[in-house]
Amino acid sequence: MSADRPPRNNEPEARMWKSHNGLSAVVRALVFAIPVLVSLLVLLVVGGILYHPPGWLGLLVWVAQAAPLGAGVAVLASTPTRRALPLAMLLELDLVFPDNAPSRMDVARRTSTRQQLREKLSEVRSVGLGLTENEAAITALELAVLLSVHYRSTRGHAVRVLTHSKVIAEELNLPALERERLSWAMLLHDMGMLAIPSDILSKKGELSIVERQVVMNHPSAGSELLDPLAIWLGEWRLAAKEHHERWDGTGYPLGLQGANISLAGRIAAVADSYDAITSERSYKESMSPADARAEIAACSGTQFDPSVVRAFLTGLPEPKERRAPFAWFAALGAASAQTSAVAAAGAIVALVGANTIPSTEVSEPLPFVETTTTTGAPSTTAQLTTTSELETTTSVPTTKRPDPTTTSSTTETTQATSTAPPTTRRQTTTRPATTTAPTTTAPTTTASTTTTAPTTTTTAPTTTAAPPTFGSSTTTA
Repeated sequence: MSADRPPRNNEPEARMWKSHNGLSAVVRALVFAIPVLVSLLVLLVVGGILYHPPGWLGLLVWVAQAAPLGAGVAVLASTPTRRALPLAMLLELDLVFPDNAPSRMDVARRTSTRQQLREKLSEVRSVGLGLTENEAAITALELAVLLSVHYRSTRGHAVRVLTHSKVIAEELNLPALERERLSWAMLLHDMGMLAIPSDILSKKGELSIVERQVVMNHPSAGSELLDPLAIWLGEWRLAAKEHHERWDGTGYPLGLQGANISLAGRIAAVADSYDAITSERSYKESMSPADARAEIAACSGTQFDPSVVRAFLTGLPEPKERRAPFAWFAALGAASAQTSAVAAAGAIVALVGANTIPSTEVSEPLPFVETTTTTGAPSTTAQLTTTSELETTTSVPTTKRPDPTTTSSTTETTQATSTAPPTTRRQTTTRPATTTAPTTTAPTTTASTTTTAPTTTTTAPTTTAAPPTFGSSTTTA
């Protein structure tokens, strides 16, 4: 039902579904986020058990283990969460039912697995869509949702075609009741795909002649399936049978031409083709929205009704290329796209989780380095030395206390000898045999315990003052 008008007197609220696009987006986001969060939790729990050698190479080894583990957990966790995708699709729909509308949650629970698809098809073959129009409409809706399980590449295709058809209907000024029937027709237009084996639908590359004939039979199969809705939907049900007819008469299955094609078929042809060429399939790549608009315009008058093309291009918003990077999220339901997304997310989670894993590298203290002092060789590198190599005592030249009667020159010699500063390193004192040799004391550079400075060691002779001989004087030159 169109959302721009209140329900009529014979259309109570219980018969209507109003779209909730925001809630649908939340459901899709949760379907994506929950597997990633589960993957993160598992990595946080078991990440410390994984082999993690020290260093950057060790980190890469850890990530090589954690990335596939996280991706695998995310894929496994996505299996139950994908069952919520039918609910996300149903929340986007604006529909009016022949009678009371069913619960979206109940429909979603019945339309999420292949086993449910097989059971529903078996039920339809045996008893049909239902005894009443409302039962037939609900069953047809369930089949339309289950089509995304049978042919995953088209998940969301019917909803997008419905949205494009609304643009055309508004430009053509169709009455509200006709728009309601058109919505159902667009939602169910590909029902015949259920008659095609899934291996043909998912085949990559060109189809054989026999396979092509099977695919080209899906409009007729869909029309037969929707026959119970003929009275309720009227000619709008023909969208399923005629959406592959061409304006020039070269389409299939009937080869209808021009106005002989129903309006439902002509609208469905444009909306279906636009979504098909802008979507990626197993046998082709997607086309950009701008190129797709040009393609639709080029086929006006040959494949499509010119008036329908004009209405579509006029009402269709201009493509926004900045939304292109998020196109994968809109098609999150596709198994391949979702599996790739959660696998990539698992790898990213593994990288993030790497920062939470404690390193197994043991920090060892640096060994002490003995200092080797070479006379006359400068060193600019700070070195550590063991205390065993340092002398805590200082070798000072030994000088006997002079006799008080010693001449002043002897005192000066003793003072000159004792002025050498103490050194912290081992020093060799050589005592000369001659006591009358002149004494020369060279300055000694003290080596720092932290930085080895150039050190010059000079063997200074030490003079021992002999006792004076009475009656003679000793003079030191």
